[in-house]
Formats: sequence, C-alpha cells, structure tokens
Amino acid sequence: MNRKNNRIAGRILSAIFLFIGVSVANVNAQVHEIGLGAGGFNYTGELARKFNPLFYRPGAEIFYRLNFSPAVALRGAFSFGGIYGAELKSKDPVANYRQGEFKNNLTEVSATLEYNFFNFRAPKDSRKAQSSSRITPYFTGGIAFYNTQQDLGTGNSFFNVAIPIGLGFKYQLTEHWNLGGEFVARKTFTDYLDGVREGTINYRRTGDILKTDWYYYTGLTVSYTFYSVKCPAIYHK
Repeated sequence: MNRKNNRIAGRILSAIFLFIGVSVANVNAQVHEIGLGAGGFNYTGELARKFNPLFYRPGAEIFYRLNFSPAVALRGAFSFGGIYGAELKSKDPVANYRQGEFKNNLTEVSATLEYNFFNFRAPKDSRKAQSSSRITPYFTGGIAFYNTQQDLGTGNSFFNVAIPIGLGFKYQLTEHWNLGGEFVARKTFTDYLDGVREGTINYRRTGDILKTDWYYYTGLTVSYTFYSVKCPAIYHK
C-alpha cells in the first residue's frame, strides 16, 4: 500500500476503534454471533465498465458480529472468491480493439460497522422493547484489506486496502439462529484487479479513463447467536 492508502486505512481504523471503546464502556451486555455466508463476487473496471450480473463468480465468507445495541453492530469477516471480466461482446470500439478478458482470485479481511434501521432484537426490559423487530434492513461501511494477483499470469500478488459500503437485511429465525443477505461494493485504490491499466494489453496500446477498479459481493448468511447475559423472554418463540 502507498502512503495515501496508509493514511486512509489509519483514519478509518481509528474511527472504528474509538467507536468500539465508547460502545463497550456504555453497554453492559452484548450479543455475539458467528456465521457463514455464500454468494458471489463481481467487478467493474476497464474490462466491465457497467455492472454485469453474468460476471458473478463464487465466493464465501466467515464472520463474527458483536451487537452493541439493537441499532449498531460491529462485524469482522474473512472472505474469498473469484472475479471475472471480459469485453469480448462489447459495443465499445476501444473494447472491441482490445478484446480483454481476465480471471483473478482474492482473499479479504474486513471490519465494518452496521446500522440497523429497526430496533433488532431489543431486550424486553429496554425503552425500545415496544418497537423491537425480528427483521431489519441495515447499512454497512468500514475498511477491508485484500490480497490478489497484481500481474495476471505471473503469480505476483499484492496487498491493498478497499472501502466497503452496502446494504443488507437480518431476520431472526429462532432464539439463536438468524438469516441475512447483503450487497456490498468495495472501492479500491488500485487499477490492478483486471491487469489493465495505462499501458498495453495483448501487445496493444491502451488508454483507459477509469483510474481504479471496484469489486462487489452479494450473498446470503446464516449465523448463531450467543448471549453474554441470560436471554430475555423476547428472544424465545
């Protein structure tokens, strides 16, 4: 990572750690979750200027979620999968000239904050109990560190930072089991995901207006909840 990316990562991590410290100091009990997710990764960049559902490739994740309150949670996740892009059938003259196509794999570690739009699983004895909900949409954002190939076909890899931002939903099935879904976009600060940047591809000179690539994850999750205090009656069927 370059100095600019280091500064961005440092500021975001500082904000997350500050939030964690304040939340832990003001909340007596938290709700913990561990979960798995399955879905797919997608990409936009020089070889896919528009989001194309046909470019989805399989992906999966393992995560831990710490629920500070019915409205706010912190999630740490490890994700992995493939990304793909091609311009073999593009109507763009430059794309038809270039005829680019790529496949790449990536692994990612992320820390994100989640804001629930409804009071999700509010304790029965709290002020928010009357508006408690077993289902809620949520907004998420944070920081991610990912590893992938820099020069495709050479095996050279690189480690970089991305900014995840997206939407999801959570549904409490039972006292302990939950389902969810999410769509999260990752803004990167590199042009290496697809192996195309200002220079050449297939020995052809290219000049691309897009400076950085994006990748996306869409998936479903299942998680198991642990309570750090005796579970209130509201969590039972």
